[in-house]
Amino acid sequence: MPLLSRGQFLSVLSGKSVLADSTTDNASQQKKPAGGTPLSNKGIEYYRGTWGKPQILHLLRRSLFGVSHDDYRHFENLTLSQCLDILLKQSPEAPPPVNAYNDENFTDPEVPFGKTWINNSPNPGGLDMKRTAALKAWWTGLMLAQDKSLTEKMTLFWSNYLATQAHNVKDSRYDYKYVALIRSCALGNFKNLVRRVTTEQAMLIHLNGDINTVRAPNENYGRELQELFTVGKGPDSHYTQGDVEAAARILTGWVDGPTVKPSLVFNPANHDSSDKQFSAFYNNTVIKGRAGAAGAEETDDLINMLFEQQETARFLCRKLYRWFVYYIIDEEIEKNVISPLAGILVKNNFEVVPVLRTLLSSEHFFDTLNMGCQIKNPVDLLIGTCRQFEFTLPPADDIRLQYKTWDALVWRLKLLGMEPDEPLNVAGWPGYSQEPAYYENWINSNTLSLRNLTTDELTSQKGMFINNNAAIKLDLLAFTSRLSNPSDPDQLISDSTFLLSPNPFDKKQIAFLKSILLPGQIANRNWTELWNSYIANKNDNITSSAILNRLTPYYAYILQRPEYQLI
Repeated sequence: MPLLSRGQFLSVLSGKSVLADSTTDNASQQKKPAGGTPLSNKGIEYYRGTWGKPQILHLLRRSLFGVSHDDYRHFENLTLSQCLDILLKQSPEAPPPVNAYNDENFTDPEVPFGKTWINNSPNPGGLDMKRTAALKAWWTGLMLAQDKSLTEKMTLFWSNYLATQAHNVKDSRYDYKYVALIRSCALGNFKNLVRRVTTEQAMLIHLNGDINTVRAPNENYGRELQELFTVGKGPDSHYTQGDVEAAARILTGWVDGPTVKPSLVFNPANHDSSDKQFSAFYNNTVIKGRAGAAGAEETDDLINMLFEQQETARFLCRKLYRWFVYYIIDEEIEKNVISPLAGILVKNNFEVVPVLRTLLSSEHFFDTLNMGCQIKNPVDLLIGTCRQFEFTLPPADDIRLQYKTWDALVWRLKLLGMEPDEPLNVAGWPGYSQEPAYYENWINSNTLSLRNLTTDELTSQKGMFINNNAAIKLDLLAFTSRLSNPSDPDQLISDSTFLLSPNPFDKKQIAFLKSILLPGQIANRNWTELWNSYIANKNDNITSSAILNRLTPYYAYILQRPEYQLI
């Protein structure tokens, strides 16, 4: 199958106009910014339109990594409100990562195979690299095995929003603590999360907070706290260089604690205890200096001041909008969606769930113009594909194979541009931070080819290589068996394309798919007889091979189509 060029691919993805069908009202189509992409003018009022399979799949595609048969069937008979009750429930704490790297060539001198290393002494160099790799694999495993909650999707969101980079932190224990923190707060309180992140060791090291002292103030975190984490860079954010300097002085004194067990220490000797004056943007606030251990309390005063600014709530809501809806925010969306959501966030003391519930149940979210318009990020593509086809996880008692499987996925995510725990920079991954392209940054000549290679490998009978004895491959027979009537080729095509793509396939594509199932224009009954023969005797390798020889190119074609690259 020839690959599309980036230009050809993006010409297909350039807008949401593929969805502007007879179900789209004229009001939704009336506004088109430069570039021709239509924007919805609907607001956050509760959605009361048609509630059926397209809407359920839209909600699940944006909330989970891929939508499996089991996911859909769990939600298919529920109301929108009932779906959100499930999706907005925090997942339980996960067991920590373990040593799965001991082998005949290497032995961790401190941690036995299968035991966790998160509280052991730091080990720079090769050992800590192995532990960091284990952390990334473990995190990928959590996404792959996610339950029916937004927890894993929001954990990835926070890792993009409040970004740290493992290669910069250089301490796997701190990286683990950070991931565990944002995961535990994934559906919690935004203000509390920012306060905790501010003095978390991974963030201190990543943005030089650990070397920020009264004698040598470092502005790095004081700047990013305002520019990227709270008030942001919106048109009404007018903080000054003086505000950055004042914030840096407030944050002096936080240092890394004892090395044996990760801990945080406030050192009064390193703290600037003088008063800190802020600009008119912050109502000329003066944060009174405190001496001794009380100096740590100034950090709370700073966070309180930042969260009194309306721009802080708006900035988070813009980030959530770009994560869950679309990347273009014009004046009308700012007025009808962002500002009302920000009001809900403030009214609820910065609890995130009320905002998510409102956004994900809104007329705006379910406008057909906002369905199937996002280019999948690499995690949605790779982890979503594995989950969608219900890839069989390695057995829980085979720790080594589990981690090797997850590690193979981490490596592929790295090549695709979204390695866990390694955002591009402090602003996160380019798909959510780099204007004006945003999602289109996921696609270039290299990554598009690699995306297609990835799905080709997953659908192939060899699978994606792990080692000489194992591979990641999709069970195409099992996936197809769970469709409503796989013995009918027309119904098989209808069901599979509907589940796998938010946008309809055209007549030529459907005809091509049918030619794969029925080569040489043979009659439908030929497929029906072949499938029924397989069902009657699944141990018949000849029949199952004959079916796989058709299903493999069939699904490879679907997964290469631009329609599959969208959610």
